[in-house]
Amino acid sequence: MVPEPESPAARARNIAQQMLKEALANGFPVEEFPFESKPVGEGSTADLVTRIRMHLGFIFKVQSERKLVNEAQVIQRIRGDLRLPQTFRDRFPRIYALKHDAPPYAYLMEDFSPEGGFRSVAKELFASNLIEDALETQGRFLMTQVMDAMLEGYENSVDRRKRISIWGEDYVGRICGRLQAAAKLDACFESRPMVVNGQELLPWEAYLSCFESHRDKMESLIPPFCTVVMGDPNPENVLCRYIRNIDGELTADIKFIDPKEWGEGDYAFDLAKLAHYIHATGPIELLPGKMVLWQVNESGSLVVDYTLNRPAWVEKLTSLIRERAQSIAAALNDTSPVDLRFKLAMSANLLGLPVNRWAKKNLHDEAVVLYAEGMIWLDQVCKDMEKNK
Repeated sequence: MVPEPESPAARARNIAQQMLKEALANGFPVEEFPFESKPVGEGSTADLVTRIRMHLGFIFKVQSERKLVNEAQVIQRIRGDLRLPQTFRDRFPRIYALKHDAPPYAYLMEDFSPEGGFRSVAKELFASNLIEDALETQGRFLMTQVMDAMLEGYENSVDRRKRISIWGEDYVGRICGRLQAAAKLDACFESRPMVVNGQELLPWEAYLSCFESHRDKMESLIPPFCTVVMGDPNPENVLCRYIRNIDGELTADIKFIDPKEWGEGDYAFDLAKLAHYIHATGPIELLPGKMVLWQVNESGSLVVDYTLNRPAWVEKLTSLIRERAQSIAAALNDTSPVDLRFKLAMSANLLGLPVNRWAKKNLHDEAVVLYAEGMIWLDQVCKDMEKNK
């Protein structure tokens, strides 16, 4: 009799069990185990007999694509990078076991749990009951703490022998590739004129042509170094818990999870990952009160009209991140036009989202609004280039 094939869930459980055994056999670090003890009074002449139960928490990730292995290896590399201060390295989870031989790939990592006081920055901002003024204060505090933590990594990993490519996967290549993929999903994403809340925008191919005609300016955007980067420090991937330092001041313990697999690149792209979520993705996907209308009209233009619940604190936090990008540039001695690169990164990040939202999550209104928001930033970049001829 042929045995039934193992289900994906059962296979994942077996892999997790094997990796847990591997982690414990390799000397799982015993530091502060929470445990319960219950005295056992019968049948012993010892001074004390007690039954101890411990709870060990892990995060287990499994995926058929090898990029999961690369992600785990980036975390391991950052945690082992002696250029970086220990405080920064400890902001990433420890990897206890890694399955990298064949799919499905998997790893077992440290859990920054809610029971330990951790919560995502996204929830702190977009699932809060605070009034707007208090939320702005909390948001400024958290953004400052997060960017201070990021700067700690950037300033200790500057490598002036390496450069990013402005035409590669993070910037122009990302915009072009993701929009071409989106256009295959629906005609609304084809390169066509747009009208977004009354603002006229060019077809996206015209903006790409603008970049080609300003190659010197595009090349001038490249920073003179690379640094360690998180790759995707959007607020869902940034965890925090509130603690008091030795002086009694309230501070936040910041942790980073789910980094992208490249590990090093442009700090401005990192900051735009943080900002695009605050400015657009969070309000579009998490806050109530959104209204969206869109259609391709008779002249072939995409007309998008929408209203968002975008509180004043959202704009202020976006401005805070954008301003901090310039102060970080000064601290790192980056003389390239970082504000223009930040705008391009905002566009690249936002225009990278519609494919996933449309095809995988079936969020069509959200995909169109993210597309519109990204095109507005793209328009700003090209106008700035034309203005500064």
